[in-house]
Amino acid sequence: MNKIGLLKRLETYAMFTPNDLAKIMQKTPEYNRLLLHRLVKDNLILRIEKGKYTTHDDPLIYGSRIVTPSYISLWSSLRYYNLTTQLPLVTTVMTAKNKKQVKFGEDVIIFTKTKHMWGYDRINYNGFEVFMADKEKTVIDGLLTMKLPVDEVNNAVGECEGQKLVSYAIRTGNRSVMKKTGYLMERNKMTAGKLVESIDGNYIPLEGNRPKKGMKSKRWKVIVNIELE
Repeated sequence: MNKIGLLKRLETYAMFTPNDLAKIMQKTPEYNRLLLHRLVKDNLILRIEKGKYTTHDDPLIYGSRIVTPSYISLWSSLRYYNLTTQLPLVTTVMTAKNKKQVKFGEDVIIFTKTKHMWGYDRINYNGFEVFMADKEKTVIDGLLTMKLPVDEVNNAVGECEGQKLVSYAIRTGNRSVMKKTGYLMERNKMTAGKLVESIDGNYIPLEGNRPKKGMKSKRWKVIVNIELE
């Protein structure tokens, strides 16, 4: 198979391994290793990390395939759903395992470990299957990890399906997340339903990374320590 034909085959993979190349080429392991080296050197393929390669320059295509299971969330899913005007500089992936960030060229993929491996869908993105958080899980992941500013989360809440958001918040078992979700839902004129049952007497900051100063929501026991539009 000539180089052009090989590259066309490899383009059908979101991400491929030496084993995938071996099945295509039917050559010796030594030949395949040399071929991979030359393709990377000639900038015809990208080496994501050891044993993982791609022909694509969009991290969303292969980001959720580097570790299994995993799915794209936080800033990256906000951007995918057009729920933010920010342009993320990194691709953010949720995973059940500890994983160091992957960096090559100008692309950085950051992995965040979570025990909440649910609330994501298999979507078609540029002809490839990608695992992506739905809108509601993007909100919940943002509140759980505190890796999204609450004003960005608040803007996304109004675009969510209310009952699903309530059920997701309850499913976390995290009282702070439930109270914050309830507060933001009512602020967006949505019905918080069973989330009112999560209210206790302890005040929590809405934005966990800021000082506990601001207006207090007596209903939700939330300190509103950030300005929201």
